[in-house]
Amino acid sequence: MKPISSIIIIIVAASITLAIDPEEKKAQMMKVFMECKSTTNANDDDIAKMMMHAKPSTHEGKCMFSCVMEKMGIIVDGKLNQPNMIAWAESMGAKTSVVDTVMAECGGLSDPDPCEAATILGLCFKTVSKKSGIDMDM
Repeated sequence: MKPISSIIIIIVAASITLAIDPEEKKAQMMKVFMECKSTTNANDDDIAKMMMHAKPSTHEGKCMFSCVMEKMGIIVDGKLNQPNMIAWAESMGAKTSVVDTVMAECGGLSDPDPCEAATILGLCFKTVSKKSGIDMDM
């Protein structure tokens, strides 16, 4: 299984209006990455790992991942946000019942450290989505 950072790209792309061309989506995604980089003290290696679909290996990289998930509305107050996940599933052409499965399997996961929590939730989200037939690495 590929690491969870690829979920960021899908979430960002799915959360941005479909009318925006791919280059504009990429620019918006990079803007979010750079905003999160500066607020979390992540470095260029952390961004490079995310762009290469590698799991965050530093605490700052995990915090950057958490920041991106929060900015996209997938994680709110350290928990997966069901309404925004439904919008994501619909944008992927998936049945919203997948969200019910993700929420059932991942919704109760947490960690006192929000950066670790986002990483745990992201990995679960990716794993359950893949089992449900959604290829996160499209």
